[in-house]
Amino acid sequence: MFKQGYDLCANRPAPELSVQVEIAQLTTQCWQLSYQLNDPQQQIIWPHMHTPLEPTRQDDLWQTTCFELFIQVVGQTEYLELNFSPICHWNAYRFDAYRQPAQMPPRRDERVRLNSLNIGRNTLVALVDL
Repeated sequence: MFKQGYDLCANRPAPELSVQVEIAQLTTQCWQLSYQLNDPQQQIIWPHMHTPLEPTRQDDLWQTTCFELFIQVVGQTEYLELNFSPICHWNAYRFDAYRQPAQMPPRRDERVRLNSLNIGRNTLVALVDL
């Protein structure tokens, strides 16, 4: 369907940090999101996982280290926010407009399904059905 890459730069805490994300639409509903963290000075503490964990939904991931993706249809105010943590947590939220409703945590979008979450050294690959 489509495949697009993006280069993102951190403005805090360190401008030398960067993230590349590649988004590939594999089918109408299935998307693959591939994140690569570039951290030349090893400032981010990446978790050490000795055994594979089952991905679980958890709120408030943005308060710690997580990768995010925001999806909005052109011309609409509603959008979807996806969060993925390097310790195998994830979540999906639906907003009516920018940060509306303002409740915390936001309301989960139960229609989004996580098929797989693969985590490596400074990488995270999520396969989701939207």
